[in-house]
Amino acid sequence: MGIDRDADGVLDTDEPLPLLQITSSGAGAQTALAWPYNAAGFQLEETPELASGMWTTSTNAVTIANGFNYVTNDAGPGARFFRLRQP
Repeated sequence: MGIDRDADGVLDTDEPLPLLQITSSGAGAQTALAWPYNAAGFQLEETPELASGMWTTSTNAVTIANGFNYVTNDAGPGARFFRLRQP
């Protein structure tokens, strides 16, 4: 049993999980993350190290355009890992 949160006629538990798309703009200057706008209730989380298991909610601003949520990150030292999580 599920809830139709986005009012598209399909119960949310029956819908596939949203995919997080990652693109890079030019020589690694910025990285853009995108996921479908209708992925209601999902939060972008990040961590510098997968082994730690410590994820924090991303504080970067989300822009909505063309049916997607977008977050742009400046390139920096070290790795960063991202995921979408539904609390």
